[in-house]
Amino acid sequence: MVFVLVFIGIFTFLSFAKASREEYKSYLEVKKQDVYSWFIEYKKSLRNNLEFFLKDGQLLPEVMLLAEYKPEDIKVFKDEVNLPVDFGTLFDKFGNTFYPFHGELLYFYKTDFDGRTFLLASTVNKSLIDGLSSSLGNDTLVFLYVDGLYLIPEDFKELEIFPTVVKSAYDESQEKPVDYVAARNWLDKLLSGDKYLVDRIELVGANIYILQSQKLLSIFQKRFVYLMFAVTLFVLVFSFIFSTALNSYISRALKKIIEGFESIKQGNFEEVKIKSRDELQLIAQELNKTMGFIKDTLEKLKLSNEQLKKASIVAQQANKMKSEFLANMSHEMRTPMNAVLGFTELLMAEEDNPEKRKYLSTIYKSGEHLLNLINDVLDLSKIESGKLETIKVPYNPRELLKNLVETYIPLASSKDLHLAYNVDESIPEYLLGDEFRIRQILTNLISNAIKFTESGYVTIRAINGENTIDYVVKDTGIGISEKDFKRIFEPFTQLDGTMSRKYGGTGLGLTITKRLVELLEGELSIKSSPGKGTEVTVRLKKEIPPVVSSSLPENVETSSLLLLLVTRDTELLESLGSAFSRHGIKYRYTDDLDLTRLLLNNQGVSFVLLDRVFPDDEIEEFLKKLKVPFLILSEKSNNNKAFESYTITKPVSEDRLINRIYSTFQKAESFTPQKAKILIVEDNEANRLLFKRILQKIGHEVKVAENGKIAIDMMSREKFDMVFMDMQMPIMDGYTATRKLRQMGIETPIIALTAHTMRGDEEKTLKVGCNGYLGKPVRRRDLLDAVRRFLNSKKADEIDDEAIYEKEEIANGSNNRIQNFALKMGLSIEEAQNMFQEYGKFIEERIEYIQKKIDEGDLESIAVEGHSLKGSGTMYSVEEISELGLNMEKAAREKRVEEVKSQLKALMELKKKIWR
Repeated sequence: MVFVLVFIGIFTFLSFAKASREEYKSYLEVKKQDVYSWFIEYKKSLRNNLEFFLKDGQLLPEVMLLAEYKPEDIKVFKDEVNLPVDFGTLFDKFGNTFYPFHGELLYFYKTDFDGRTFLLASTVNKSLIDGLSSSLGNDTLVFLYVDGLYLIPEDFKELEIFPTVVKSAYDESQEKPVDYVAARNWLDKLLSGDKYLVDRIELVGANIYILQSQKLLSIFQKRFVYLMFAVTLFVLVFSFIFSTALNSYISRALKKIIEGFESIKQGNFEEVKIKSRDELQLIAQELNKTMGFIKDTLEKLKLSNEQLKKASIVAQQANKMKSEFLANMSHEMRTPMNAVLGFTELLMAEEDNPEKRKYLSTIYKSGEHLLNLINDVLDLSKIESGKLETIKVPYNPRELLKNLVETYIPLASSKDLHLAYNVDESIPEYLLGDEFRIRQILTNLISNAIKFTESGYVTIRAINGENTIDYVVKDTGIGISEKDFKRIFEPFTQLDGTMSRKYGGTGLGLTITKRLVELLEGELSIKSSPGKGTEVTVRLKKEIPPVVSSSLPENVETSSLLLLLVTRDTELLESLGSAFSRHGIKYRYTDDLDLTRLLLNNQGVSFVLLDRVFPDDEIEEFLKKLKVPFLILSEKSNNNKAFESYTITKPVSEDRLINRIYSTFQKAESFTPQKAKILIVEDNEANRLLFKRILQKIGHEVKVAENGKIAIDMMSREKFDMVFMDMQMPIMDGYTATRKLRQMGIETPIIALTAHTMRGDEEKTLKVGCNGYLGKPVRRRDLLDAVRRFLNSKKADEIDDEAIYEKEEIANGSNNRIQNFALKMGLSIEEAQNMFQEYGKFIEERIEYIQKKIDEGDLESIAVEGHSLKGSGTMYSVEEISELGLNMEKAAREKRVEEVKSQLKALMELKKKIWR
């Protein structure tokens, strides 16, 4: 018990001593400032005495010397010092300094007054120091020391403080301020000595030592010592009573403190009240302050979280609105591209001039590339999320740059710009990378360079590095300043608001470019200055495919066979790649079955050659879902009867392998199953009719449904081989219908049809259970290719094109709309003419329906009808109807009745003009 009390006492003493010493240190700093203030006032009093002397001729007794310095002479008013130096030396050496002389301390003070220079010397005596000590308070003592001379107040004798000891202790200590105890021996230090903190101020040659009394600590120390003595003397008699009382006192205090901590933990923040005047009360006070701080902090944090939550909701809403906007814009941007591609394809079919066909081919390829770019650009949220996929395939950098330059030569020529490219001779013929993404990056950079260049040139160069390939696009355009480099990569940003009006553009190109470069693990750098052009460098890692072919046969471009080689054997890849190149077979390769599925969906692969290096169960699972012909390369020792009819044993001769590939491919291509039963689920009547005619023409049985609810009812009663499902329909949309069909256990292939064609939309359709995806407007070739992939039917381009593209003359002259409709949808002129007339009747029915809804004031139904017209017009090559449908839908949703009537009138006039 004694040891516990001693320990608690010592701990309490040390805690209090530390806290009190810090507090007294702060007091000491204040007193030091008071000393500086005293010195300033002292100098001020001397100056005031000088002023008084100049007016009345009287000086204070303490002023021992007063002289005035003049360039020609020194005038002495009083001199009781009698220093053994001349006054010229005094003015040069003395001024604002303490100086001991003959046992006295003088303070020399040189000052200017009314343009005159004076030197004063005043006696600094003990009474002055007594006054300073008194001004600092009863708890503070000072003494002054200059070159062996001490000025000590009378209090030092009474308190038994020895200045020499204080000075010695201060000079020898490393830590300032210094602790000092006024006592003669260790017992006095322990029992009755007063504790002081000592610090020093240097004032113009003098040292003033300040002793700050730690009276409270001394009192506590004395009490502590007496208490320890009392405990030691009476521990045997009163140990139980004393220890019990002390324990009770400390326990109550600690309990309150612990309860305070518990209240912090529970969030109640109940104030701790301890009625005492010792360190426990200080601890309680500090704890209460801490409670207040934590409480205020939690309130601020709570408010901040609420604001953050609101901001997050606003951001989510904004992101949702952006996604909806991009989804709607997708269809509107693809609609005109359909016309561009359709008419270009028509001109290519009719053009016999090779050079013009080359131009048209460039336009068509650029248009298809632009469609792919639209899908990626509009899906900005997909790019921002970092979920875009990359596919590494061999590509020819020379052909890539050549095609890009040929694409942009007409645009550059229209601005009288020189457009050229250059490829280092040392660059390999083929590189490994994502050709589409690289093309997209360079397309953005070249189009930007041409856009912002008014004269001069635009060049693109491929530079071969040790481990990298640099694509450098340089122009002589307007340039940008270095401070704007970061801004140009921000979404929807153009450096000048007038740029969008002068040059056009959305401000997304460079943002997408930078993200794509990062996606390919490359680096993008830019050098530019205003008026001196721009140089953009895209640095990509150089990867060389195992197979490098210097040239391909001329018939490669016309070959319909695109082979995918799946192997992990690099030697096999090299030998087979060379063989494929010699025989004009286009190919891709991969060593990953998961990546193989992605390539099949995105690269148009028509044949798979699978090296049997994967586990049998993975191969079986993969082949179950494979929709294209295939062969398996296998070792003799690893043969399996399940794959026997599709297996080629290694090693195999080149001719035998190529012949087996072609024979397997031709058998699969020539195979045509019995007619399939297909369901078209589409709310647009015109589109239902068009899809039905296209599929019926190649021998399929086709049924139609107006919405998802009807489709579910039909499929629960009948079995279909395939379903084309529109995703946006009234009553029940395609997403809901597909989800319910899968829940019913129906595994029929379902192909999604939708005008929203961003990649996120494709994932959405696949997520609900669709097997494929077609974006509107749907072309005949896309429709038939989907049937071929999922039903193994005859390839779309093997349909008798002569019957489809025959040029017929219609009564009353040629009808370009019908010809375009026939070419786009793969119909004969007669079929196209009949369906076009039926579409005219459909439009007439829609006009009557819209007029009825106007009379009823049902704008919601009119908006739905406008949306339907917008989709069907493009399908039937009547773009004017699509435009009128779009305007009508918008006007109806905004409740602009007069505008709806105006659009209906325009639709009636258009109907009369086209269908007379």
